[in-house]
Amino acid sequence: MAALRKRGAGTSSPFQDSKEGIGDSSSVDADSKKITSTRWIFFFILLFYACSLYTGFKATRAVPAPKKTAESDGSEFVEETARRHLEAITSFGPRPAGSYANEVQAVNFIVGVLQEIKETAREDVIIEIDIQKPSGSFDLGFIAGFTSVYREVTNILVRITMKKNYPPKNTVLVNGHFDSVPGSPGASDDAVSCAVMLEILRCLAETQNFDFDHGVVFNFNGAEENVLQASHGFITQHKWVDTIRAFVNLEAAGAGGREIVFQAGPDHLWLIKTYAEVAPHPCAQALGQDLFQSGIIPSDTDFRIYRDFGQIPGKLLDLAYTANGHVYHTNYDTPAAVTPGSIQRAGDNILALIKGIVNSPYLADPGEYRHGAVVFFDFLGIIMVHYPERISLVINVLTAFVVVLCLIRKFLGFPGKKDVKKGQIAQQSSLSSLLFSMLVLLLSWLVGIATPVVLSLLLTYAGQSMTWYCHPYLLLPLYAAPSLLGIGLVHVAARRRLLTKSKAEYEKEKPATVSWDERKSSCLSARETEVFYAVLLLWTIILLVMSFYRLASAYILLILVIFPLIVRVLIFDNFIAAKIANQNFIEKSVLINIIASLIPVKFCAYLLICGFDVLLPIMSRSGTDTPPDLFIAVLCASAVVTLTSYMVSTVYVMGDLKLPALFLFLVSTLAIVISLLGLSFPYSAVNQCPKRVFFQHTSREFYNNEGDTVLQDSGVWTTPLDYLGIKPFSDVPMFRNASLAPQYGVYGGFPYYLPLRQLMRNSWYIPGPPPKVTTSQLAVTLLARERHDKIYSFKFSISGPDHMTVYLSPSSGVNLLSSSLGTLYPIEDENGGDRVTYFIYYSHGTDVGPWEFSLELITEQELPAKSSLMDFAVAAQYIHGKDSSSPVLREVKKAIPDWIFANTWVVTYKSWSFTL
Repeated sequence: MAALRKRGAGTSSPFQDSKEGIGDSSSVDADSKKITSTRWIFFFILLFYACSLYTGFKATRAVPAPKKTAESDGSEFVEETARRHLEAITSFGPRPAGSYANEVQAVNFIVGVLQEIKETAREDVIIEIDIQKPSGSFDLGFIAGFTSVYREVTNILVRITMKKNYPPKNTVLVNGHFDSVPGSPGASDDAVSCAVMLEILRCLAETQNFDFDHGVVFNFNGAEENVLQASHGFITQHKWVDTIRAFVNLEAAGAGGREIVFQAGPDHLWLIKTYAEVAPHPCAQALGQDLFQSGIIPSDTDFRIYRDFGQIPGKLLDLAYTANGHVYHTNYDTPAAVTPGSIQRAGDNILALIKGIVNSPYLADPGEYRHGAVVFFDFLGIIMVHYPERISLVINVLTAFVVVLCLIRKFLGFPGKKDVKKGQIAQQSSLSSLLFSMLVLLLSWLVGIATPVVLSLLLTYAGQSMTWYCHPYLLLPLYAAPSLLGIGLVHVAARRRLLTKSKAEYEKEKPATVSWDERKSSCLSARETEVFYAVLLLWTIILLVMSFYRLASAYILLILVIFPLIVRVLIFDNFIAAKIANQNFIEKSVLINIIASLIPVKFCAYLLICGFDVLLPIMSRSGTDTPPDLFIAVLCASAVVTLTSYMVSTVYVMGDLKLPALFLFLVSTLAIVISLLGLSFPYSAVNQCPKRVFFQHTSREFYNNEGDTVLQDSGVWTTPLDYLGIKPFSDVPMFRNASLAPQYGVYGGFPYYLPLRQLMRNSWYIPGPPPKVTTSQLAVTLLARERHDKIYSFKFSISGPDHMTVYLSPSSGVNLLSSSLGTLYPIEDENGGDRVTYFIYYSHGTDVGPWEFSLELITEQELPAKSSLMDFAVAAQYIHGKDSSSPVLREVKKAIPDWIFANTWVVTYKSWSFTL
């Protein structure tokens, strides 16, 4: 035993720190080798993560080569043809509903292409074309909620059916919209989808020897940006609706790249099954569905309308482009922004999907696939995985059960034993040590999140927010590195405490049975194992919680659990660990943890890139009240926690970590200094990362009950869409004296285009001359006003442009009894006390004369004479045409920097306070 102890003292220990060595030359050499090994291992781990992120990035940009017409046999989808359609539609400029570009030019072009396809179609198919002009109203719980009213908006419907199956009993609907938001060519949102639909229709019409059992309906939707009006008109009124059994919606939240299936169901999992089987380039994540339906993403699609108002619940797929979201809804959304190959990818996938659906027996009778949600995801675009939610629950629970059994076996069933003959000490772990490791792990995660959060608050209050907006790579040193540093420091501190405690216990042993190096090695090895198992247990708990709440995205936690469980716990710990117990333990631990976490890290890095593609650009339109750096810091920290969760345990088996810590500290400091000095400006015209600002040249008139003017003013109402407000361009002379817009009157007294007041809390007002409107001037006429006991009725006639908004708020003690529009959607008005506000969004595609509507109010009790009854206001939104501009707005656009996307239009606003 004496000889054994002597040999142990002189042997290089993989856990030897320079401060903890015995002191002879052998220990010093061992320490030097260990420090060098630690450095290389740390940077090797960084390289592993860098490669994982790069792989994920490349996977999110993978698109096939675009095909050309000359190379096609007529049955294939050809990007060159679809791109010609895209360029033609966008050549008309911005196409808001009601504009000449939308209602005439775009409609004529699309119908012309449809006629050409019909004329050249094979003889055994029937193609029908119908132009619908629906009118209607509905309530929509989007943003703060509102009532939407539309008149004579446009849908271009096409139905293709085999002659032998005509008229079709079952059809699949494909939807895309050709209108755009004001000021944007709308190439990706959503002219490219219309171009794809035209080319898919051509393929179906010209492909010989392709029989299909069911029909296809294409809806070229002309009023989606009017908050989903045209789709409502179609699904509630059109004659072909009764045959529709499934729906595929084509949308965009970015420009180019891959289209992703981000919503499905909630039932009829056969649609996802068909997509997975036939799509040549699958890309689908149920995580997107959970995020989108949670309201985190401030947008909505026709998916909601077809799901909530149609007779096709559960048979829906929602696809959208997500890359390069900076150009979304801006003047940069041109055909050039739609990357080559992205149209080809979308066309190949959707054509294959439609072909699969029209010959699927499940379209007519879903059978066993009728009910039940579905879990779906792709891995790096290579493979598509899907299974019913009920199966997901079984898999998740069984996986958790196996984890619990392994934990019981590891920490309760088999206590460690000493092997005195071999001079070794077995790793001894207990349930209490596992729980302690879990607490340390949770503390490290808390510190890892808190550190970048504190930095984000520092940058926010220093006025240097969003420095990463045009430079997303800055997030790595700015928030990811501090998070990793915070996590590591907690574990280094825990390691020192463990060694100090173990050394004190070791020195009390007389005589010691093993060397200190062996004791330390066993102690740290046990702690590394405990931390690894603690991570596994925590992810398992979260997996069960997500399963309990039936979140489809629980599959992410399943991947985080099942692969480390198989590789490290079931295979390595049971069959390999004992055989290589004394062989380069540091390298062994790092290698096995990398192997165990390889699939989870690759997958989570892939999801991370997809998530940042969507969420980073949203920060430019997330409102003036929410600090985006705080959200992004938490997101980055959560990503670091997830990606490094299974590697933090290696801190306990590595040597001196001063150099890695210094490296992380220096890169973080450099990024913070760059941000604080303003060297990374958030916006760029060159990189097409604009700041979004609404400039509305507004005239306002406020009237009392008798119709007398009590206030009249005009100016430029300026509403930035992000947290920085007007600060980045406050040095522009005309904005130096801009003041916060005073909020008074119904819904703040300003002409909000959508109910965004709670999101855009800060806006600015610059007094100036009133705009001159020469066409479709706003005229509000009170046709009738009557009283019957406690009931007061009003009937209004409103004339104006094709976009108007109405705001009404009954006074305290007064309630809205009814309206000619049906039940109106109430919203909370924070400055209204206990008053309820109603927001009505109106538009028309074709002018059909004045809009009339009536409402009835009822008082809760008898009110004194002259008591306030209701505030009522109307805003005429001139978002296109010659009246949409003015000399003042042209001066604004000339004065502001080129990195601002200025969405400008003219507004006339009139408000009345009605009394008893």
